[in-house]
Amino acid sequence: MRIFTGTLFFAALSAMPAHAQSQRPWAVTLEGAVSDLHGKTAVDGPGAALRLSRKLMNRDWMRGEVALTGGSADENRGFGTVEAGVEFRWCTACRFTPFIGGGGGWLTESHWDGGMLRANVGVEARVSDRLSARFMAQAGTHDGVRGPHLATLGLTWHFGRASGAPSDQQ
Repeated sequence: MRIFTGTLFFAALSAMPAHAQSQRPWAVTLEGAVSDLHGKTAVDGPGAALRLSRKLMNRDWMRGEVALTGGSADENRGFGTVEAGVEFRWCTACRFTPFIGGGGGWLTESHWDGGMLRANVGVEARVSDRLSARFMAQAGTHDGVRGPHLATLGLTWHFGRASGAPSDQQ
């Protein structure tokens, strides 16, 4: 019963219209995080992410992104990644929208410099036409081991000419 009630509550929140319906094509996100490099049960320490995204094929529900992420590791030095990926949004016209995504990139840490893959899931809350808050959980894998994993909380600034907006609105 709790799951059913929670699902109805989330669906009702998601259906609430956002502050502004126009979607801007570009977004930059700055996130604070907790990190876990090798998938252990304990958190390694703080992390951060900087993401630049753009809607793909003029679709508000599909965004491509490039990202720099990093964090503390369970070794002497931390880790960093350069990533590219895609995210799919459930309801871009809603104030709250869940999203899923995936991607890959290059990871550097004390035991490995090479490719990595990641999957992520989260929710974004539109505060205004230009500002969103977002929570995301990201799971990754590299060199046959789990990680890096991140749990992030961040702010997104949307910019560029909004879809269907007058040309003077930037």
